Amino acid sequence: ITAHPTSNLIAVGHDAGMVVFKLDCERPLAMCHGNNLFMVQEGGLNIVDMERNMKGTQIATTRRPPNAMVSGMKSLQFNTYNTTETNVLIFYTQDNGCYDLITGPNNITNDTHITPKQGNAMAVCFTARNRFAVLQNSGAIGIYNMQNEMSKKFEPPMS
Repeated sequence: ITAHPTSNLIAVGHDAGMVVFKLDCERPLAMCHGNNLFMVQEGGLNIVDMERNMKGTQIATTRRPPNAMVSGMKSLQFNTYNTTETNVLIFYTQDNGCYDLITGPNNITNDTHITPKQGNAMAVCFTARNRFAVLQNSGAIGIYNMQNEMSKKFEPPMS
């Protein structure tokens, strides 16, 4: 029996071979807003209308993890400030931190498919109806609009 020093992997050997156990979070990223459940499952962002039917509709594809042993996904956020459209941020720990911005209409149907806008970040969060903040790798904070264009950048005060 041995454990990997930096990953959540445990290897167990026996006479017939070896088995590797992955100790990664297996529950999907999810967030509920109103009657809709947004969750990342099977390589895409799915929306489930819990009032009408419990069948999920995939509205966007997500990034594939670089390693099959870890998901790489850290958080999913729905923009509760915006009531006119659907905005979702998915944050990943892979590639030194990155995110997908998914923006689409409120009336999502089965044939809706949204192409995510991507960027690099150490952290992301929604700050207003049409803005989100990105903590960049340099330590600066960028304010972006829903087209994933930077509108303002500033250095945080250091104490």
